[in-house]
Amino acid sequence: MVAAEALAFVNLVSGERVGEIRSGKGHLDLAGDLVALSALFSDHWDQANGRTAVRREEIERAATLGPELLVALGAREQEKEIMPTEARDARVRAFTLFSSAYGECRRAVAYLRWHEGDAEEITPSLFASRSGSRKPGADAAETTVGAPAPTAPVTP
Repeated sequence: MVAAEALAFVNLVSGERVGEIRSGKGHLDLAGDLVALSALFSDHWDQANGRTAVRREEIERAATLGPELLVALGAREQEKEIMPTEARDARVRAFTLFSSAYGECRRAVAYLRWHEGDAEEITPSLFASRSGSRKPGADAAETTVGAPAPTAPVTP
């Protein structure tokens, strides 16, 4: 956009056309702006080439990204229309209940299978594919979720 305004300043491209592109706000307008800027630079490439930092590859990429962004935004809007707010809220609440119940099950298994050390195999984390911020060398007591480490019995 800055490069287009600079070209408009020296009358190599239409200032009105650049102003129309600048006037948009929001994600949908951003997608349209990418397409419009790509068309603007393509139409005036002979005059702009060598007078701007914009490269031909960037113009072609903008022409590709604009429609891709429109499709992605359209899919997001379509999901909102297909699934009403109440249904989305119910889905989130159901997952929260499931996650909480599963966490309780993991704690129970960790307690019952403490000495065998296989609780993680029986009830793996729902988020096992995520990389944690666990420090290297953490011992087994720290890796079992929710179960406190057993302590030695205290004799009075």
